[in-house]
Amino acid sequence: MILDEPTNHLDIVMTQWLEKYLAEFKCGLLIVSHDSAFLDNIVDRILELEKGYLQSFKGNYSKYLEQKVIQTATQEAAYAAQ
Repeated sequence: MILDEPTNHLDIVMTQWLEKYLAEFKCGLLIVSHDSAFLDNIVDRILELEKGYLQSFKGNYSKYLEQKVIQTATQEAAYAAQ
């Protein structure tokens, strides 16, 4: 299932219903959303496409942000050491 900004026009009750429905959905989902709370409640993997490279991060959106900060700091340190 592909969802593009699924919570844009939903109230809180319908957003909660959608979260519950998707949590029980047994197939793959591709979600494009700016709603970080929704993503935190639904996803367990983030795929990032950056500069032509696709990278997978395990966890919800908050976990992705933590991992991305660590990855960026590691890359910057390696660049500086070089």
